[in-house]
Amino acid sequence: MKVSIVVSSYNYEKYLEESIESAFAQTYRDIEVVIVDDGSTDGSPGIIRRYEGRAKIVWKPNGGQASAFNLALRHCTGDFVLFLDCDDALRADAVEKSVKAWRAGTSKVHFPLEVIVEDGTRTGALVPRAHLPEGDLKAQLLGEGMYVSPPNTGNLFSRVFLDRVMPMPEQEWAYGPDGYLVFLAPLYGSVGAVQEPLGYYRRHVRSVTNITSAGTQEVGDKLRSMAQSLLELRSLLSRETGKLGLAFQPGVVTDHWQCLKVRMALSRIAPELDPFGRAGRMRLASQLLSAAFRAPELRLRDRIGLAVWTVLVGGAPRSIAVVLTQFAFAPGERRGLIRRLSTGWSGSGNPSPV
Repeated sequence: MKVSIVVSSYNYEKYLEESIESAFAQTYRDIEVVIVDDGSTDGSPGIIRRYEGRAKIVWKPNGGQASAFNLALRHCTGDFVLFLDCDDALRADAVEKSVKAWRAGTSKVHFPLEVIVEDGTRTGALVPRAHLPEGDLKAQLLGEGMYVSPPNTGNLFSRVFLDRVMPMPEQEWAYGPDGYLVFLAPLYGSVGAVQEPLGYYRRHVRSVTNITSAGTQEVGDKLRSMAQSLLELRSLLSRETGKLGLAFQPGVVTDHWQCLKVRMALSRIAPELDPFGRAGRMRLASQLLSAAFRAPELRLRDRIGLAVWTVLVGGAPRSIAVVLTQFAFAPGERRGLIRRLSTGWSGSGNPSPV
């Protein structure tokens, strides 16, 4: 079975070569590498041209990652497709072990990623930290709207599944287009899992999801983008389940602890940016705690930690709430944030500005 590895490139020349080389270094030999550049204006095109003759290279004007995914798929001939972010990298055995985990009727196989920092240093943290679910997850998705999944690079999709759901809406999924595929996959087949990390997820200043080095306004903007993508997810699942004749409840997605966690942070930092609408802090805290203690994927210590975080965010000064939010969304970078919190509460008790 052939595997297509798509490297989607946009202005990440610093990491691009490492990403492409990790695709070519796979122990699984029946692969093709497709590089699609989304109108890069840095040195990325020069790096990509070095792979002419070895990879399929696709050039396009800048239109966002969803449009890059759509175009790349037209050039893929594999039975499976892995969309590799150009600031991430794969372990050499990633494809081999993922293909071994595939079974008939599987729409995707996923695996955790180890968090690395800008210079490639391994942090030991994983995304996601929770055990990855596998099997028939349709009932869970219909009941909750979400399930534990790694980000983009940690997913190997069946071409049969992709052909049923793509092309994806490019404007709606400009932020986090992998969510479109990740959350539709259980509706069209089972999910396979490899529990060991098979790739590297890079956290750096320009990363879309990195809020650890951002100021208060940027943290609010990034949280708004996260919440907006969850709002789009709810709309997507409503439409898709309707087409498939499946039951879908209005509270799906919005009542999930991950959505409530984002909204809880927004309620303290920039409540006016919540695309779901303003909600009382105490009400959100109560809903979040209730959802977290019902979530089977969370261990007891995770539930307790989330409960403590919720109470602190709800009652702390806004500047401290920003750092607590960065802490909650920053795997692999928490030691530095702990030092910042300690500094913020030292001396007179007045928090340091963020």
